Amino acid sequence: MNLRPISSLLTLATMLQLSVQSLNAQNKLPYPTTNKINTEDVYFGTKVQDPYRWLENDTSAATADWVKKENVVTQNYLGQIPFREQIRTRLKELWNYERIGTPFKEGKYTFFLKNNGMQNQSVLYVKAGAEEPRALINPNELSKEGTVALSSPVPCKGGQYSMQRWPIFGLPIGKSRFRLE
Repeated sequence: MNLRPISSLLTLATMLQLSVQSLNAQNKLPYPTTNKINTEDVYFGTKVQDPYRWLENDTSAATADWVKKENVVTQNYLGQIPFREQIRTRLKELWNYERIGTPFKEGKYTFFLKNNGMQNQSVLYVKAGAEEPRALINPNELSKEGTVALSSPVPCKGGQYSMQRWPIFGLPIGKSRFRLE
């Protein structure tokens, strides 16, 4: 087993931790005020306070404003780490390798997921017999942010193929059904 990538990650993590401790000692981070709303539920007879429930509504203007302010604090803090670009470069080196998922067969078709190492999401490929594989669904093309992923491939009867879509950033939950021929 090659422990070099693990050793490199541990070294990077240690450097980051030391940098974080140093920056924490120098600066008190100016976090935005987080509103607390009096929200209470009763579960099995026990009262449970949930003052931050309003943040669960990820499409509200208030949540978007809070996230924007948090991101400013975060980016200002991360921007002070002197070797941040070195960490980014090293992580890209470690993560940039081709990955191919376990193939599975349905009828005359063989399916597999493949990622070239720098893609946000793996691409679903299909091939019949000895033909060259072709991309069937590339979720990286479904959103510019690369946040749409495929999950739960389920073969169906009659030459169809069904793919569950993972709901992210407002995309609907649902199934896509299509014929391969």
